[in-house]
Amino acid sequence: MVNRIALCPACGASVSESARFCPKCGGSLTAACSRCGARVTAGASFCDSCGAPVAASVAGAEERKLATILFADITGSTSLGEQLDPERMRRLLQTYFDTMSSVIEGWGGRLEKFIGDAIMATFGVPTAREDDPERALRAALEMLARLDGLNAGFQERHGVAMQVRIGVNTGEVIAPVDPGDQMLVSGDAVNVAARLEQSAEPRTVVVGDRTYLATRGIFEFEPPIPLTLKGKGEPVLAHRLVGLAPEPAPRGVPGLRGELIGRERELRTLLDILNGVIETELPHLVLLTGPAGIGKSRLVQEFIRVASDSHEGLVTLRGRCLPMGHGITYWALGEILRQFGRISLDEPADAVEQKLRSAVDGLVRDGQLPDDDRLHVVHALAMTAGLPILGNPLENLPPDAVAAELARAWPAFLSAIATIGPTVVVLEDVHWAGDQLMDMVDRLLSRSSGPLLLVATARPEFGERPRSLSGTREDASTVSLRPLTGQQSADLIESLLNAGELPAALRSEILAKAEGNPFFVEEMLRRLIDERVLVHDEDGWRTTGAVASVTLPDSVHALLAARIDALPLSEKRVLQEASVIGRIFWQAPVERAAGNGAVAPALLALEQKGLVLARPTTTIAGHTEYIFKHALIRDVAYASLPKARRARAHADVAEWIEQLAGARIDEFAELVAHHYQTAVASEDSDLAWENDPDGRNRVRSRAFQTLVAAGASARRRYAIAKAVEVHEAARDLAADPDERATALEELGDDHFGLYHCDEALSSYEEALALLTGEHRDRRVQLAEKIGRTCARWGAFREVPDPARIERIVARGLEEADNEEARARLQIVRAFGSVYWVDRDEPDPVPREQRLAWAREGLAAAERLDDPFLLTRAINALATMYYQAGKFRESLDVSLRLLDLVDRQPSRDAQAATLSAIGADMLTTTADVARATELTDRGYQLARGTSDHELMHSSGPFLRALFHVGRWSEIPPVIEAHLAAYANESQMTCPEVQFGPPFAARFFAETGDADGERATRVLLDDLLAEPSDSGGRRSTAFVANQLAQYALTAGRPDDALSLQQPMLSAARPAQLRDMAPAQIEILVTLGRWDELRDFVERVRPLIAATPLLSGFIDRAVARSLAAAGDHAAAIGLFEAAISGFEALSCPFEAARTRELLADLPGAPRRRELLEEALDTYEVLGAEPHAAGVRAKLKNQREG
Repeated sequence: MVNRIALCPACGASVSESARFCPKCGGSLTAACSRCGARVTAGASFCDSCGAPVAASVAGAEERKLATILFADITGSTSLGEQLDPERMRRLLQTYFDTMSSVIEGWGGRLEKFIGDAIMATFGVPTAREDDPERALRAALEMLARLDGLNAGFQERHGVAMQVRIGVNTGEVIAPVDPGDQMLVSGDAVNVAARLEQSAEPRTVVVGDRTYLATRGIFEFEPPIPLTLKGKGEPVLAHRLVGLAPEPAPRGVPGLRGELIGRERELRTLLDILNGVIETELPHLVLLTGPAGIGKSRLVQEFIRVASDSHEGLVTLRGRCLPMGHGITYWALGEILRQFGRISLDEPADAVEQKLRSAVDGLVRDGQLPDDDRLHVVHALAMTAGLPILGNPLENLPPDAVAAELARAWPAFLSAIATIGPTVVVLEDVHWAGDQLMDMVDRLLSRSSGPLLLVATARPEFGERPRSLSGTREDASTVSLRPLTGQQSADLIESLLNAGELPAALRSEILAKAEGNPFFVEEMLRRLIDERVLVHDEDGWRTTGAVASVTLPDSVHALLAARIDALPLSEKRVLQEASVIGRIFWQAPVERAAGNGAVAPALLALEQKGLVLARPTTTIAGHTEYIFKHALIRDVAYASLPKARRARAHADVAEWIEQLAGARIDEFAELVAHHYQTAVASEDSDLAWENDPDGRNRVRSRAFQTLVAAGASARRRYAIAKAVEVHEAARDLAADPDERATALEELGDDHFGLYHCDEALSSYEEALALLTGEHRDRRVQLAEKIGRTCARWGAFREVPDPARIERIVARGLEEADNEEARARLQIVRAFGSVYWVDRDEPDPVPREQRLAWAREGLAAAERLDDPFLLTRAINALATMYYQAGKFRESLDVSLRLLDLVDRQPSRDAQAATLSAIGADMLTTTADVARATELTDRGYQLARGTSDHELMHSSGPFLRALFHVGRWSEIPPVIEAHLAAYANESQMTCPEVQFGPPFAARFFAETGDADGERATRVLLDDLLAEPSDSGGRRSTAFVANQLAQYALTAGRPDDALSLQQPMLSAARPAQLRDMAPAQIEILVTLGRWDELRDFVERVRPLIAATPLLSGFIDRAVARSLAAAGDHAAAIGLFEAAISGFEALSCPFEAARTRELLADLPGAPRRRELLEEALDTYEVLGAEPHAAGVRAKLKNQREG
């Protein structure tokens, strides 16, 4: 019997063993000879027409092809018919058709049909050749030439002559796989070819643009003309063929991998970098870039081989970035982990956990990893790869907290491995990696230690990404691979053929087309070997007499498509089915898709021909793992599959992965979702289930479910950008309001984790609007999320209407039917006061009412003993006191949170608590040391979390460092803040906006003109007028920072204009933020009356703002000095110095000493200046130090 399959490849329907035709689409299921197209007798091993071996094939199947279509039509045929008798006309046409058919077939074309007196032919169907466009044009020119000969005979015998016009076009078509099928090719390329023919003049050939581009080096054309063709919405660019070019241009083509030639310098560079890493024991990154096929992987392979020989005990680990949806988030790290732990993908969960723990225990036992880090590293590594660990505490953390844990564990893990021996970690194809993996690579580089070399390979387009590894940092290098020189390429051919025979003309053609790409050279030689043009015998490689008939490929796609089409159908089918799985694939799912037993020998044959490689290790025990030799081979094979067939195949692959994964599905979530989504996302996917809509709905439902799960999994690992991408795909696939609301809520959670509150609110509100009827609990949950999102008012670009949010929360509270839900909403209502911050209208809810809600929520949280609710409730209560100006009471309430820090679920929550309390303590109490310690701890915890969360901690830490005089520690914190600010600059949050003006002021105080100049450009947006919608509205806090910088820069009038408009209606919290700078502004401008009034206004704040006392004393002293009361001024200056010193504020103490020393009659003037100078020099406040040195010099000279 002829081999058959279990699914019709044309429509995907199930078929019986004995079926000859598909019961769904009518396609033939019997085989035809792949060489001559004749029907194969059932049971035959060889074709009875040409003797070729019968391949396992299925007729009726279709595939997508890049084909060239030729249409030829006789002009004036109606007139001819009038002149000639029907029999004579028939004889004339038959002669014409026979001649033209022979021309077309002689150039490798296939005659599709005669339409009246028109001919349609295809080049590239059923078998592609790399030069199909060239063949079609050569056939067209020969048809015109042969017609001249025919016309001589026609004129002599019949007294008439024919005129023909020809149109040729290249494009994608759908075509039968079986050459015995009579179904014609179809597609827009066919229609355009026909219209081009109709536009042509007699005896001319008009060519479409794609055909022209493929052949412009071989033929000459007239200048292009845009044609308006019937049925086309836009003009089509066309070219009239003139003839063959006198001298064909060199043709660039793909190639093949060979020995490492021409890369000695790059290899030496890699080895030198490794030696440096070993000597310094400092990590380093090498980004190896170059176009596809240029030899990146080959160079890495040789580097590993040489390095392993040179350095005993070298550890090498490898991870690949997959091309599925721009990279499965942490797949590369998962491969590295599984390689180190010898973990197979299909092992049961308990075995996985045992192996992972054993691997980490080994590092601890050998002293490479501290025992205290053991569990933390195990849990974080498992979370990265989705490995199942029972009771993994990271599974319950929010995504940003998980990201921070991963960013801490991986450097520790690789650093521990590096203590075993020099370690090389290879990350392949990072151009497919997502930003999350790139962020992790940055952290691996900056936080690891020991002799660790990271080698990442990427295509040139990787450098176009907004975030990519940069060679500008000291611990990173970029090695770019350039094309080989002509001599190097020739040496490569010589090496591949081992000095075998290759004609000079063929060698020159290969070199001209390879253009220095080693992969292309190799592929061309492989093609010659496949076609028996190049054979190997006892004397080595030699060419056969068939060499003259071989036309070399002129593009990567054409070459690989030609190689694939030249395979026996059984091998081609296996290659296509494997392409659906991905570049990495296994035999089992290919067998499942192909439905016959010929997969194993086909894979062996494909491996022998160099199209796929069997890998020495596998991620699935018991399943040999294969890889396409190059991604381009997989891409071309995949592109040949009809969309309907692809869709069915992707669904089948997803189902297989789900069955394989079992309890470890989280590890494969994104991969499964990718396949299900690809199955149904295309607008043409309905073709796959044309007669089975219920089947498509089932696949669509699974696609939706797996996308939701995959996005949630990505968010837990803090790969939130990936989560957003996946959940947006789920939203687009939603089939009803319930599903859409589910996807939108997930999207809201994603954006909330990124502090992108505009997007989060929009998603939550749209989801809420969709949920009606029985979805009460979900509506309550969304109301709480909406209220909690809006409490982050500074994370909005456009602050929402607070009244609308209050109404949503109130409705949620009305529907809440349990204590926890009510407590959550009560706390949100208490926080509602922040919605009204910096708005023109006051909060309509009395403060006492909000305090009552906060107390009610706190009481419920205490009864429930819920640390999250307790934290929220305490924060709400503290916020109420703070906004009321009860700063001491607010801090006392907040201090309760210190007992809850260790119970908080994430690092970012801990960081936020410590930073906020530290910031309050710095302003409200005299315990400056404790305040600085808390902000320091908060900042360290916040590193590795979201950009927004980082700035919530870097801001307080910067203020503390500035206050206590630890100025040398400030620059790296500023750098981190500004890097985060670049991604969040549209946020209205005060802590976000704090960075640029603080940095500008700091650089001005330290005399860093370059830093000040670079930072000053960031201030323009903050200085702009706020929009009507509330976006980019600067708070009093930010206005104060801008004013302080303006004052430092010597622009007191500008400083006054920044603060003055906000002072009249300033609330107590705003007033105490602005008071020190306002006092300094008024003193600098000499506005003594205004100063006196302002001091009286803010004096009551001293009790909760100790530092304010020093500013007031110094300001009053300066006003007295200006009035001539030097004695009284001296006393207040000395009081201010004592106050600043008591609060560990050296900079202000030094400034006060300098001012006192300027006062005539002041005691110890020189000593005061010297003490101030010492402080300035320690701080690095060079402009101030220079001023004091000048004063001391004047004193000496005076």
